Amino acid sequence: MAKSETCPKCGSERCPASDVYECGTFDGGRESTVCLRRQLAAMTAERDEYKARAEKAYSDDWLYKIRDERKRQDELWGEQHHSLPEWLTILVEEVGELAAAILCHRFGNDDHSELDWEKEAIQVASVALSMVEQTERDKRAKEITDGE
Repeated sequence: MAKSETCPKCGSERCPASDVYECGTFDGGRESTVCLRRQLAAMTAERDEYKARAEKAYSDDWLYKIRDERKRQDELWGEQHHSLPEWLTILVEEVGELAAAILCHRFGNDDHSELDWEKEAIQVASVALSMVEQTERDKRAKEITDGE
């Protein structure tokens, strides 16, 4: 007897891998909760959701570290106001520290670990963010003074 491609009860499709219709009915009328296609789709969706949450958590973790470093810098130095050449000097100095940490890590200097270069990378991102923050403050101040 040929198997129907759709459930005689509801018209849902039959899973070719398991002889189970998407509604959960076995070909032959017995009820089941197993449809391999539906189960695979649910597992894939669950995996994709977990992966998206993990990627967001990973991304958010680094953003929080950069934010915390910005707070630390403001506590240490106060709100910074520099010219672009001065910002470039500060940023390049931080990039130099990052380069040194990466090279020491790469070539096995026991005084430096992977955490050293990650810390330096966060500082580079934080200094760059501070530059942008000052630019935004300057734009807002100019808009206010131009509007008077």
